[in-house]
Amino acid sequence: MNKQKIAQERIEILFKLAQEEFDKHPERSKRYLELVDKIRTKVNLRLTKEQKKLFCKKCHTLWIKGKTLEIKKCAKLPDIYICKACDTERKL
Repeated sequence: MNKQKIAQERIEILFKLAQEEFDKHPERSKRYLELVDKIRTKVNLRLTKEQKKLFCKKCHTLWIKGKTLEIKKCAKLPDIYICKACDTERKL
């Protein structure tokens, strides 16, 4: 197997673990997302659109609507995702 395929599998596993652990251990969830970012940059891998919408790139907080994420809908522009943990805005 090539490195990117292995990295993609590991990233998917880490996303699942982060979602499972968020309620009980938010710090552990954050650590999993930091590992996703490290793996992604080391192998030079792009995340899918769905994966990009799962966490904040600045503080590595898992985004859950209502708890850690606010979404501003715009008519002709892309939606603005606002992280409630660090107040970072991203257009996705």
